[in-house]
Amino acid sequence: MMDRLTAAIGCVVLLLSGHAREAAAQGCIGTNITSVFPSSGALGTRVTVVGCGLNDTSRATLSAFSSAFTPFGSANDVLFVNDSTVVLEADNFVPDRCGAIRLFTALSTTAIATYGAETGEDPWCYVSREMLVGAALPNQGSAGTRVTVQGVFAPSGGGGTATEAVTVAGFPATIVSQSGSTVVVIAGSPLLGNESGPIRVISDTGAYAELAAPEFTYLASGTIVSVTPDSGQHGTLITINGTNLYGSGGAVSITQVTFGGVPAREIVSHSDTSVVARPGGRAAGVNLTVTVQAEDGATAQLTDVYEHLEDGVITDVRPRGAATGTVVSITGTTLLGHAATVTSLVAAGVDVTASILGT
Repeated sequence: MMDRLTAAIGCVVLLLSGHAREAAAQGCIGTNITSVFPSSGALGTRVTVVGCGLNDTSRATLSAFSSAFTPFGSANDVLFVNDSTVVLEADNFVPDRCGAIRLFTALSTTAIATYGAETGEDPWCYVSREMLVGAALPNQGSAGTRVTVQGVFAPSGGGGTATEAVTVAGFPATIVSQSGSTVVVIAGSPLLGNESGPIRVISDTGAYAELAAPEFTYLASGTIVSVTPDSGQHGTLITINGTNLYGSGGAVSITQVTFGGVPAREIVSHSDTSVVARPGGRAAGVNLTVTVQAEDGATAQLTDVYEHLEDGVITDVRPRGAATGTVVSITGTTLLGHAATVTSLVAAGVDVTASILGT
């Protein structure tokens, strides 16, 4: 929960300062609640309660249900717990249940402050439809695996407007796309490589839903052990050897290879232990990372392993048009591609390698 709440700290601080100023302007005295934001939510929703004399709060009820104090830090963390502000997290859900918010001290059984219909304000309500995770596929894979999560998400449920974060077995995932029924993510990197755990989808209000069974299980990631040759240019045949390059999620093909972040021009061949590819055009560079990505998104990479040499450039062809047998001169830079000879030449789609007179 800490990672999810920490991600929203910036927004919460701005909200708190605005609501606190509002409470001061209203001349709040004693122990009172002047405003609550948002006025509705679901399991996990962050609720900001603003008023005065609130710094002794240690627990609360939302619509008569218990709500744990949000552990942003110690009990004395003035960023979220002070005389004018308390932040809570809804830890229950009953559709359309409405009622008062009550704040309590650690030992009190009588509320120190109440906000809701019985005190003249609109009650705090649970929304009609909660968030729900129905399925996630695949339920195992290595770091980088693309996981499709289906269910009911913001804005279709939970009271939020969008999905803010997703964790896979407790580790942050990258959101690729989202809707009210489907969220696609890239699984992050686990600490040990073999962790298992639930998939949690979190909305921008903090409301969340979790798929506890089946758990997602991280499997061993692929490893690149060598890149041969370790330098080349646009089109050079590069052999990448390693282990488990298809990942562990059942993939049987390689869909992308990058050299220093630039996609390969062509993947010539691939297996679980070897990939042959031709780099695309890019600026010269050293200590570049080579990355192999399987069809399910699982990746393997080796850093500081490849040097991209200056690509060849044709600057002139004379004559520009000619009949069969005409001698044609091609000029440019790095035309040998850092090799000793030209091995092939294609002109207007016709292989004329056999007609090379000299380089």
